[in-house]
Amino acid sequence: MRLNRNTLIFLLGALVVIIAAVVLLNQPDPVDEDIETDATDGVFYEDITTDSVTDITIVDSDGLVVSLTRADADTPWQIADTGEDANPDRMAETVVALINLNYTDSFTSADVSDFGFGADAFPATITFTADGTEHSLSIGRQNPSGNRYYVMQLDDDTIYMVSNANLDSLLGLASNQPVVVLPTATPEPQLNAPGVVFAGFSATDIQRFEITDNASGDSLVLVRNEEDSTWSIEGDDRAVDQTTVEIMMSVYGFLEAVDATDTPDLAPLGLDEPAYTLVATDSTGKTFTVQVGDNDPTGTRTYTLIDDFERVAIVEADSLATFSEWLTNPPVAPDPTPAAEEAPAEATDEPTEETSDEVEATPTVEAESSD
Repeated sequence: MRLNRNTLIFLLGALVVIIAAVVLLNQPDPVDEDIETDATDGVFYEDITTDSVTDITIVDSDGLVVSLTRADADTPWQIADTGEDANPDRMAETVVALINLNYTDSFTSADVSDFGFGADAFPATITFTADGTEHSLSIGRQNPSGNRYYVMQLDDDTIYMVSNANLDSLLGLASNQPVVVLPTATPEPQLNAPGVVFAGFSATDIQRFEITDNASGDSLVLVRNEEDSTWSIEGDDRAVDQTTVEIMMSVYGFLEAVDATDTPDLAPLGLDEPAYTLVATDSTGKTFTVQVGDNDPTGTRTYTLIDDFERVAIVEADSLATFSEWLTNPPVAPDPTPAAEEAPAEATDEPTEETSDEVEATPTVEAESSD
């Protein structure tokens, strides 16, 4: 059966009315914001000190509970259900907020159910013990403006109005318990393989570069001059090939591991006693270290240890060969080419002054005329 347009409109209208009625019926009874109060404010617990508080139990409006306890002021707070230590900073803030809790107005009412209390209500509660005496607060509904709670004390008919800001942090402990959050461990850096092995390396910031032959103890140290950024060899007055050194610093900084291995036995790789050690140091004192072991069976790759990484990095042998060669052939600037000696004058066909005179002195023989 098909419904005509008017019937559909009627049914939709009826549905809207039903929904509106359900919403209105479930709304709490409005509370007059102009309740006659005594227009006074005050603090609930003026005579209680922070050291005297030993137990706190909080139940929020959703029924979540947290119980906190300590033997005395010199004992750490614990979460009662688990026995875990509570965060001392949060607990110090909680106790201070609790004993300084204040109200802004108060009044009495013949029907406390309008404010979230009574036999059928389930208000949030804050209960604590100080100097052996138990104190309790019941937190009812919020006022129509939503900026204050209605609060009652045990065996007290007065309804107090307390700012949300003062209560929300306390009630929030039930859903966000003050556990001690351990710091997240900083992950250990991992060797990037395959890939560039050094992070944060800047060739222009390297101030010192040292190569050591671990067997002989021989070493070569290159130092960058702070004033003009030129390189020199420590203990060697010869001029350095600046271009070569700058290029090799970049090569070192972009050293790549083509592979890596986790082998625990370094001896077969020549890394139990590395042949060479290369160390670059930047302006902050950070070092970038390569310990050089043996070549692989093909002779094209070299086993190395990079910085403090435990994995063995495998690099192209050619990328490190130049550095070890510097121990016997330092990167000094080539000697200037000597000036060429003056070449002797080339012989020419032009007569010299001497030969010209000889020619003039030679008599000319005229050819005899023929008869």
